[in-house]
Amino acid sequence: MWTFLDHLNASIAVPVVAGIAIAAALALQADRVEGATRLASSGRLYQTVDWIERDLDNLGSGRAGGPTLLDYSWTDSLGTVSFVTAADTSVTAATATVRYERVQDENGLYTLRRYAVGPAGTSETASTDAVLAVAEIAVLDAGGAAVHPDSLAAARSILVHLAIGAPSDRGVPVDWRQRFYLP
Repeated sequence: MWTFLDHLNASIAVPVVAGIAIAAALALQADRVEGATRLASSGRLYQTVDWIERDLDNLGSGRAGGPTLLDYSWTDSLGTVSFVTAADTSVTAATATVRYERVQDENGLYTLRRYAVGPAGTSETASTDAVLAVAEIAVLDAGGAAVHPDSLAAARSILVHLAIGAPSDRGVPVDWRQRFYLP
């Protein structure tokens, strides 16, 4: 009888312990996948941030006169902003006109594209994948209020907010926000 009860206890305890071990291994694997996804996503976001910071830190550099901010239009699904910045080192001109364009895909995620605008035409120089959950560029006046596209002369700063959503419902989104002041 005791032998029977020992076998019965073992037949119940072994599957329970094995189930706990399997659940722990699956949770650990999910955490590793999420960590790798987050690392890749943050790498993409900060690569995008590098070219935005370079352009906006040099906003108006090398320009003798005239407007720095050329065009601004931002709606829910499409946004564009054009401005004069210091040229890339590969270009001989002192300044370059740069246009950023945001496009929303069918999943609600955004792609941000950078274009160089010149006399020979417009060419795309950088782009993100459609991974941005937030891609906002706001032109602000001295009081921090949004500037209407028809009154860009009142603009004093540009606020950029980019974010990549969390890879899972347990994760944390990657978020970046910076304000750049016009010269």
